[in-house]
Amino acid sequence: MPAAIRVNALAPPRAVAVGSTVNLSEAVGGWVSYDWALLDRPEGSAAAITGPTTPTPTVVADTEGTYLISLTVDAGLTTVNRTTAIFYVARLLDGRRDPAAGETIEDNPGRGWAESANQILDDVADLRKDAGRMAGIINFNGASADFTMLYVAGTQVIKAGLPGESMLPVFAKALANNAATLKGNLYILERGVVNGASPVAGEVIWARVHGISYSVPLTLAPLAAPIYLTDTGGVGLTAGTISKQVGQVVGVRLNECDIEFDGHRQGF
Repeated sequence: MPAAIRVNALAPPRAVAVGSTVNLSEAVGGWVSYDWALLDRPEGSAAAITGPTTPTPTVVADTEGTYLISLTVDAGLTTVNRTTAIFYVARLLDGRRDPAAGETIEDNPGRGWAESANQILDDVADLRKDAGRMAGIINFNGASADFTMLYVAGTQVIKAGLPGESMLPVFAKALANNAATLKGNLYILERGVVNGASPVAGEVIWARVHGISYSVPLTLAPLAAPIYLTDTGGVGLTAGTISKQVGQVVGVRLNECDIEFDGHRQGF
């Protein structure tokens, strides 16, 4: 029976948290010798295997990306065999996985690394056709995709002390009855990286500053109708206390519409 790698006691591939200690093991057991190797690690990573000749070594996943490991058991004996596996830290900005150099079918026995690579290429294509979005961190709960309005309230470090440390804007709720939230550009929530249409405070999100917002939950919205920021921090057909038009209806369906959104300071 071939050796079988386990990552935190589970069959790989396996997502792990950045900065976490990953426990490696072998599920079959009974081998005379073990030789673990880290074949590839993300750019900027200093990860190394601790206890590479033991049955249960560890490695710290110190940055985003994929870690490709191998295990050779019973080297020099007739029972020798070698297997490989991956674990990874998903990218904070989009939840995607960067394939490792030398990776083959560790992620998917049928398609290998193609699915992960194609997801990244799809994201690139989306940004080329629609560049009106940006990533940031939402600072409140209760937001809804394609409805909640945002403004930039500050900045925050992400991946502090780790490779790839950087800054992102912090998004707070914009309100038509609060002039302090209307001094700069406005944004409409697109999605949270983890929780999709309903992100939670502290989550990385994508927000739109201009372009088309699809499937906005407004009923009976006539074509070409103006869209305003409301006092409760959403979009609506009626202006709030401070009139701030942020778009117009360009597509209509039964219980939703598409709007041409412009959150720039001058707006429409």
